[in-house]
Amino acid sequence: NARIERRAGVDILDPESRIRFSTTDLGKARVTVSLFCPTQLAEALEDAITKEIMALIHRGRQEEPPSDATD
Repeated sequence: NARIERRAGVDILDPESRIRFSTTDLGKARVTVSLFCPTQLAEALEDAITKEIMALIHRGRQEEPPSDATD
């Protein structure tokens, strides 16, 4: 990050990775992942992160008890 800032002569946002969970205006789930990475890896990382999040959601749905279950 520092090397790129020196070369380009610009300030780059904090390279700290962030994950944010929120909802859209329509109430749909939204996951925002921000990370500092080389441009050539951005698409591959986006694909890998999306696949992992979708797999986690799928596994979570399989583990949920039926909605008509009583305690």
